[in-house]
This record gives sequence, structure tokens and C-alpha cells, in this order.
Amino acid sequence: MPPLSLPFAPKRVLLGTTTYEQLATFITARRSDLDVRGAPFLSITPDQLGWADTFVGFKRPPAATSMGNVRWVHCTGA
Repeated sequence: MPPLSLPFAPKRVLLGTTTYEQLATFITARRSDLDVRGAPFLSITPDQLGWADTFVGFKRPPAATSMGNVRWVHCTGA
């Protein structure tokens, strides 16, 4: 069976949670190909959203006028 080919593969993941440091360590230990950063949810800035291609948060995307370069939003509370 050929490998799964996806139209989008995350490279820059922004975590919006107070436990972002622990979660970033967990993710990068398993996926060293990802650049993972984070900040508490209420501290997410437009610059961070401009850097990221993926946002992971517990409740919802940040209240921002733009999601920057984010192409995938993953809600872990869903």
C-alpha cells in the first residue's frame, strides 16, 4: 500500500494552552520534524498566528481579526 498523501502537512504548530511547554515537549519528542511553539490562550498574538500553519487549542480559535497563516485549527476539547 503506498503512503498516504495529504494535501496539507503541518510544519509550524502553535499551541494555545497554559500547559504549552509540556505539550510541546511531548509532541517534539515524537515528531522532531515539527516546529512547535505555544502561549497561554489569551496571550496568542497576531504575529504568532502569522508564523503558524496549525493552531491547537482546547476551546476555540483565538479571538483575532485574522488567523494569519493558519490552515488547520484543531480543537482538543471537541
